[in-house]
Amino acid sequence: MLSTILTIYLLITILFCFFRIKVGLMMFLIYIVIVPFVKFLNFGVNFLNLILIVAVFFQYKVKSLDFTPLKPFIFLYGAQLIMIPFHSSVPIDYQLSMIRSDFMSSLLLPFAIHNVMHNDKKTVSSFTITMLCIIIVTSGYSL
Repeated sequence: MLSTILTIYLLITILFCFFRIKVGLMMFLIYIVIVPFVKFLNFGVNFLNLILIVAVFFQYKVKSLDFTPLKPFIFLYGAQLIMIPFHSSVPIDYQLSMIRSDFMSSLLLPFAIHNVMHNDKKTVSSFTITMLCIIIVTSGYSL
């Protein structure tokens, strides 16, 4: 029952990402922080992050996106890719899968949020209020 409710919530979140990206991103941010697992129909968090980036590209043109926050992280993941052949105890395909998973789970959501706030300055206060509410809920839950 709970998984059905969460799946419906994620489906509504995906729809909002394509029609009202600000609301969709806030809903996804709430879900990703408060719910300890992410599973949407047999897909994981990386699939949802990919849909999120597609929605950002759909909403804004590529020329209006700001890629500058990604530059240091691209260097980091590039350096990790260069170091993969020197690790002999872990299989290469597992290392590549983990780098891809790390990249998608740690950079795509902040990249989407940054670009929405970059293109619409009014959303900064909305995201701030959303984060404060998330912090209050998670703090209360942990106590």
